Amino acid sequence: MAQPHVAAASDSGLEDLTVLVVDDNANMLKLLRTLFKALRIRYVHEASSAEGAIELMKDIPFDVILTDLAMQPIDGVELVRALRTHPQSPNPRIPILMLTGHTDAKLVMKARDAGIDDFLAKPVSVNMLRDRLTRVMTGRRPFVRTAAYTGPERRTREKPINGPDRRGR
Repeated sequence: MAQPHVAAASDSGLEDLTVLVVDDNANMLKLLRTLFKALRIRYVHEASSAEGAIELMKDIPFDVILTDLAMQPIDGVELVRALRTHPQSPNPRIPILMLTGHTDAKLVMKARDAGIDDFLAKPVSVNMLRDRLTRVMTGRRPFVRTAAYTGPERRTREKPINGPDRRGR
């Protein structure tokens, strides 16, 4: 059987990214290391906890974060919320991909409402990773900061909104 085409790094434009991967599962970190290597992304840093991620962010200017949802003691949603809203956050506007095997609607909405840019569902492939990274790096939605939400615009489609929830432009 023919192998699916995997774009070379020169096709993707991602090879110079500085990436932070946050996951408390050593096997998942190993798999992600392999996927990033296949994309020729050289600058990949790892943290096994939300606390470790925040410490690394104080010293390294990352371009994007890939974080797992189900971590202990602080999960990925709480990490995203802290990065987006805490006054001491090193980079509240950084693109964030949420990696998860839990894709039920409630968790998706919870992560979206915390301020993620996009989802990456497990099991993850090199093509899925490349596509999501490309999407968050080249198709950034406007950043929104309100009393109730901080993160990328949650609407992904141009759909007219009528009624009391319509925002003025």
